[in-house]
Amino acid sequence: MRNNQPVTQKEYKFPTHHRLISTTDKRGVIQHCNQEFVEASGYSREELIGKNHNLIRHPDMPAPVFKEMWRTLESGKCWLGIVKNRRKNGDHYWVSAFVTPVYDKGSIVGYESVRVPAFADEISRAASIYERLQSGKSAVSFAQRAIHGLERTWPSLTIGSLLTLSLGFTTGMLPAIMSLVAFGVLVVVQDIKSRNEWGKVTATRLLHKPISQMQRTLPRQSW
Repeated sequence: MRNNQPVTQKEYKFPTHHRLISTTDKRGVIQHCNQEFVEASGYSREELIGKNHNLIRHPDMPAPVFKEMWRTLESGKCWLGIVKNRRKNGDHYWVSAFVTPVYDKGSIVGYESVRVPAFADEISRAASIYERLQSGKSAVSFAQRAIHGLERTWPSLTIGSLLTLSLGFTTGMLPAIMSLVAFGVLVVVQDIKSRNEWGKVTATRLLHKPISQMQRTLPRQSW
């Protein structure tokens, strides 16, 4: 993945009413961009047109994020996410991006992206997740997964314990203990599967806005 350097880790905040718009071909080469996009990037229009969109990619952005974005777009679906972009001088700016395929005669010929400023809470969540991904960790921490697992399994464990006690009084402790162990193994297996699925879904929800929310922030002519 392209590694644009240097970076200053200084945030550039563009006006909240700005909409950064660009269109690319299927390879991601910029074909058009509005003046607000030009200003935010720090490049001149001549430096942007004809260049791949990864010209403004920030090295803090994990490769899996863009892999998922391209997978989604190439399947004909829209993609929404929080992105940290790099300016020409190394500063950065955060955007909430809405990217959609552009069709001609039923085939995808390119993509259009409309970006608005990301909210502070979105930036905080995204930065935390991206840092974990860049260090080779899962998007969701072990503590978050453990808490979620406990919330899901606590009712089952409670019912299982009560049933085991009841079984112990009627058939003896050995069958009751064996039943409890078997029940516990089943709960743990189901919990592991649940935590893995929950981690993927949670990471997606943390980074993506619902389309309805995005529509409220964009001018109608951008759609």
